[in-house]
Amino acid sequence: MKHLGLFFIAALFVATLSSCASSASNDKDSAKDTASISKTENVTKVEEIDWAGTYTFSEGGETEYGDRFWEYNITVQKTPDGNYRADKDTDGFQTMERINCTGKVVDGKLVLYFESFDEDNMLGTEGGEKGKVEATISKTADGKFMVNANGVEIEYAKK
Repeated sequence: MKHLGLFFIAALFVATLSSCASSASNDKDSAKDTASISKTENVTKVEEIDWAGTYTFSEGGETEYGDRFWEYNITVQKTPDGNYRADKDTDGFQTMERINCTGKVVDGKLVLYFESFDEDNMLGTEGGEKGKVEATISKTADGKFMVNANGVEIEYAKK
């Protein structure tokens, strides 16, 4: 009887260990599922921005010498290779600037690089530094388009 009691205790002990191992294995699998769900829930979807369109900004006002207004337009088109080209135009008081640009997305912003002056540029077609950054267009979290040109950042309307 003494041996039967020891046998019963040993069997109970083995059964308990087996149950714990099985439970730990299930907990481990469950932890893996939870981890993968957490990773899936924490994935941030990167918004693909359609940069093509026309961005506009106007400024000016009345002075003692008359009205002084300027309108800035950047017309962006996507090229077949997935990059961009743009016409950066400024019209207004004693101003008619026409700049052709190339562009590509860098760090989530559209960077426009000087390519050439257009033939109807008021100051001619000479000069300019090919490849120099002309402007950078970015989109804010609340959906506004900001254009940074020469260190000045202004909100542009996109049409």
